[in-house]
Amino acid sequence: SRHLGFASLQAAGPNRTLSGAAEPPPHLDAPFMGTSPLLRRRARALALGAFCLGHSRASIGTDQARGHAASACAADDAAGVSGEIAQSLLQHAAGARHGRAATLEATGAAQATSVLRCLEGEYADVGPVFIKSQWDVFHWVGGYKPPKDCQDPHAEEWTLPLQEVLQPGDDGFCHFKFFTQCSNSVRARDYRAYALAFSLAATTQTSSRYQGYLRCPTGYEAGDFKTAPGVFGYDAKLCYDNGFLDLPTDAYKNFTLMTELASEQCGGYADVDTKNWTMLSNGVSRTVAEEFEMDMEARMPSSQRIIGQPSAQTLHKHEAFKCLLFEPHGLACDMAYCQYNYCKLPDGRVGMGLQCREDWLSEDFVERHGAQLGLAPRGKAA
Repeated sequence: SRHLGFASLQAAGPNRTLSGAAEPPPHLDAPFMGTSPLLRRRARALALGAFCLGHSRASIGTDQARGHAASACAADDAAGVSGEIAQSLLQHAAGARHGRAATLEATGAAQATSVLRCLEGEYADVGPVFIKSQWDVFHWVGGYKPPKDCQDPHAEEWTLPLQEVLQPGDDGFCHFKFFTQCSNSVRARDYRAYALAFSLAATTQTSSRYQGYLRCPTGYEAGDFKTAPGVFGYDAKLCYDNGFLDLPTDAYKNFTLMTELASEQCGGYADVDTKNWTMLSNGVSRTVAEEFEMDMEARMPSSQRIIGQPSAQTLHKHEAFKCLLFEPHGLACDMAYCQYNYCKLPDGRVGMGLQCREDWLSEDFVERHGAQLGLAPRGKAA
């Protein structure tokens, strides 16, 4: 969404920065959590609380490790309420183990501004993910509206098992008003429309609207997974761990081929237990928390990221949910999003947007596939 979780982006009205520059709608990969800032802050608070508590427990008797935990859970502007909770947890844990002196030590460390420990080493400059002139495209796709028959979210069914609500072949995206850009794409037999719809995920690292997401100036690193600067880390890892960056060349252009590939891939998630999944409890329910944990772990040396979110297993569940909602098309939409917007660079990092293709969001591509989303021609009223 989103995004897509996959990262997926839920469109809202455009915003303006203090400088007056227009910015795209906020990123909400889990729309069932609502657009309320308070709900998102609570989700991030819970995520950070669990993260800090885990590090505190792992730090018993180890001054160096305790220092890392304090640094990871520092209270800063991005953390907000979460930082306060983290600070309280650290004070409590340190006080219980070592008394007042350790409490003061942990408190001081928690109040210090932490420094992200992102990708280290020398890498070639692969340029920006997008350029300024493409903001217009992001605003345009952000104005998407669901089809008229997909306007009812059927909220009364969000707590029911999806396997009881949906029959094989049903479009759960439309039924629940959930990333209905995929519904548009399938009806038009054009997955490229979905890839276009969420191209604005490219702005997560530069827009002031995305304060809760991983920001690594040099790129992110988690074991073998590495990104170039400016890449949206969560979705890049989802694409990477699910194998969506290893699809046949330009498969996203071929509706029939991508549907077949998605059908096979959905079969690969058969071991994921989806029997009791609902729209409120499923494989993407913790996306917001996972994104925040990812940000917190970026503040630690790679070898000491003890939680490891989002794991490959977690991201497999994310895509199993897309299969459950609309097999195999729900998954095919994500696969197309990944292949068009991300890539494996020659040096092993994952790139995004213009780092991957010079013609990314070309005029012809935008106009042709934007029409499949029901968007009015750019510059004209809807």
